[in-house]
Amino acid sequence: MAGRIKPILGFAVTITALHFALSILLGNVLAGIGMEAPVGGVLGEPGTIIVFTLIVALTYDWIVQSTGLPVGQAAIVMAVSGAVFYNVFQYMFEQQVLGAAIGESLLLLVFAYAAGSVYGKLS
Repeated sequence: MAGRIKPILGFAVTITALHFALSILLGNVLAGIGMEAPVGGVLGEPGTIIVFTLIVALTYDWIVQSTGLPVGQAAIVMAVSGAVFYNVFQYMFEQQVLGAAIGESLLLLVFAYAAGSVYGKLS
């Protein structure tokens, strides 16, 4: 586990950086198509995002280690699963705006690919 700390932290930092960059640069644009940035959170926005991304990174590491999938494939599988479980459900049952569901799904894939690439380079 100690040897995997660097890629795990790289994965988490990548997602955190993308989240904050997207929130700052495109916050109004995303809100315009119905996508809302998370506000507040259990530990306040920065703390919650950091803890959340560490949980996601540890989960991703567990998937890579337990399945033996290549890092890129594991990231995409994780992202597609998340999109199906969350965005498709939100669109079909909670009347989420279709543009927001598609946008969130695409962003999830971009985040996963970027973070998985960093994880792979640091492994």
